[in-house]
Amino acid sequence: ITRWLLVPPRELPRLISLIIDAGIPQDQVIVFRSYSTATILVKKTPFTSEISDIQNFCREKGFDLVWTPGITGDQVNIYNQFEEPFFYQLIQSQFLNNEKVQTQYTFNIASPTDDKPFFFNFFQWTKFSQIYESLQGKWQPLFEGGFIAVFILVQAIVVSLVLIAAPLKTLSIHRFTVLYFGCIGLAFMLVEISLMQQLILFLGQPTYAVTVVLFSVLLFSGIGSYASRLLSWRKGFLFLGFFLCVLVVGMSFLVHELLGLPFFVKVAVTLIVLSPVSFFMGMPFPSGIGAVGKPQVPSAWCVNGCASVCGSVISVIVALSCGFRVVLGLGVLCYGIAYLVRTIDK
Repeated sequence: ITRWLLVPPRELPRLISLIIDAGIPQDQVIVFRSYSTATILVKKTPFTSEISDIQNFCREKGFDLVWTPGITGDQVNIYNQFEEPFFYQLIQSQFLNNEKVQTQYTFNIASPTDDKPFFFNFFQWTKFSQIYESLQGKWQPLFEGGFIAVFILVQAIVVSLVLIAAPLKTLSIHRFTVLYFGCIGLAFMLVEISLMQQLILFLGQPTYAVTVVLFSVLLFSGIGSYASRLLSWRKGFLFLGFFLCVLVVGMSFLVHELLGLPFFVKVAVTLIVLSPVSFFMGMPFPSGIGAVGKPQVPSAWCVNGCASVCGSVISVIVALSCGFRVVLGLGVLCYGIAYLVRTIDK
């Protein structure tokens, strides 16, 4: 594996974390570098006789050894010199106690997971000032992991406030309209994006996940909207909350237990699993429209649309820090708040 050699180190220690979490011993790993790239060699069995050949290769080509079984500090940082052999020191510390290094390190170098699959997200909000100091005022590296999403969210919120506030002279927007339709707009997008991401592994490709989830959510939520007159809004929310909680708890189990099924069977399973929750996700909006009355319909659409845009960005920010399972849980929470708003105000 060859990656760019970033200073302060980020990609290299994250790969080492992944190797350690995979249970690979340190004597099955060799790392060497140039001034701008680092290469990691991983073997199923310990490196033995190959070590001398790799050392000779690095010596002939001017590469610096960073890690080999039995390496010492005088064998590193020779050709492409830095002030300190911190790549060697960092990897040595990781092999000794990786959990401690991850806790103390400025950047997030923990292994990516299915729930947080963002290899290039190294930013940690809790260490904002330390990261800023380590980068010596350079902000560009922060954009590697989606830090720019925060600025996009600020823009979306500002534009949303303008669009909602602009008609105030001609329209009287009720508090219920803002709170209720804002919550269900956020919730719908949080749930939808979380499901798309979690099903990428299950369906094999992002394109398949987006297509199947969008098809299922839009089709069955449309049917649910049409059928909303047949069920009370309270029961609709209760069924929606139940099916969402089932997904929060069981989605990971579903994905991993059924991963080996044929593709079209997995598509069918996805449609079956998503159809009930999508059906009930379609009910809160039309039932809310019936509650506010015709004069509030334009405002309801505006608030719901703005909240959906903001929700798509919020889902990315939350997923980067906490994972997509938390995003799904946050969607459940927003639906719960919408239920309480309607219970109190209507």
